[in-house]
Amino acid sequence: MNLLPIALLLGLLATLPQDPDQSAHTERLLQTLQATGLHFEKSASGLSYKLRFAHEHDRQQLVLVATEANRPAGLVVHTVYTTVWAGEAPPDDALLVKVFTNTRKLGSFYLFEDGKSWAIRFGASFDTTGLADGTLAPEVAAKRLKETIEFVNAVGEEVDAELNGTRDAR
Repeated sequence: MNLLPIALLLGLLATLPQDPDQSAHTERLLQTLQATGLHFEKSASGLSYKLRFAHEHDRQQLVLVATEANRPAGLVVHTVYTTVWAGEAPPDDALLVKVFTNTRKLGSFYLFEDGKSWAIRFGASFDTTGLADGTLAPEVAAKRLKETIEFVNAVGEEVDAELNGTRDAR
C-alpha cells in the first residue's frame, strides 16, 4: 500500500486559513518568545524563529516557530515544528508507516516537500488567541510557548534518534 498520497493529504489538511492582521500577531509572538527566556534567532527567510537544542552524542534539534499565524474558527495559532527525517527522495512506505503510526498526545507528524528535498516533521500548535484582548496573560502565554517548544524538541529528538541513529537530521 502506498502511503505517500495519504501523507501528502494529511499535510494539505494541516494548512489553515491565513490572518489579515498578521503583523500584530507576529509582534505579539515575538514578545511572547522573548519572555520565554529561550535563545532564538530569526530564520534567513523571516518565516520563523529558530531555536537550537543540544543533545547527547553531539546531536542537535532545531525547533522552529512559524511567525505567520493561522486563523481557524477565529483562533490565532502559530505552528511550532521540527524535522525528524530528511532526504532528497520521498520516504518509503515502511518509514511512513513507522512514523505516522507513532501517535503523540499533542502534535502530529506531517510530510513536507519544498521542490528540492523531502522531510518528515513533527509539529504542535501554539494558541495566542487571548493576547490581543488581554484574556490571556502574557506570562501565561510565555510559559505555554516555552512548554510547547520544549515538547516539540523532546519528541523531535526522540524520533530523530530512533529513525536516524547517530546521524542527525539537522
